[in-house]
Amino acid sequence: MKPLFSQEMGRGIRIMLLAAPSIFFAACAGDSDSFRPLAGNLICDNVMAGLGCMADGNTVEDYSGAPVLEPVSFINNTVSGNDFGLTGGANLAAVNNIFAETAQVAMKNLTVDSVAACNLFWNNTTDQEDSILDPSESNIFGEDPLLDGEYALMPGSPAIDAGTASFTWLGDVMLDLPASSYTGAAPDIGCAELF
Repeated sequence: MKPLFSQEMGRGIRIMLLAAPSIFFAACAGDSDSFRPLAGNLICDNVMAGLGCMADGNTVEDYSGAPVLEPVSFINNTVSGNDFGLTGGANLAAVNNIFAETAQVAMKNLTVDSVAACNLFWNNTTDQEDSILDPSESNIFGEDPLLDGEYALMPGSPAIDAGTASFTWLGDVMLDLPASSYTGAAPDIGCAELF
């Protein structure tokens, strides 16, 4: 298993067995020029949300999926076994992720300038609620990603070569992976490439 991203700026982190939100963004008044990339992470078996976005500086998870002004890219993550997978906000691009075995909702309230593309949804109570899905129908629903005990893809997984190397949304390049970062015709979906 080879991570697609190095451990910097929210990349390549294992977040497991927490009794609180795994990662959260609390929107505060005012706009900023910051960009929030989260890529190549394993977020599994946590209570509450894998990634939650809350409004008005709130730091207590409320599953509202509030808009966050700064662009957020949630790319090539594996999110499995959480109460909620991803809740939130405006300006969020969720690309090449696995959402599996979520107790409640895997993806909630990706609205207003947000998009979900090339994701795999499997065995969630609810796959998505009030979220903008890529109009090209690039998301995969109802197929077992074939994850091993370490959440790595096993041979025959439908996530192998099913991702995208580049993705532009509303004029912004959200993803541009060099061919050297993956094997096969396209990147795998999830936090690690099967080599």
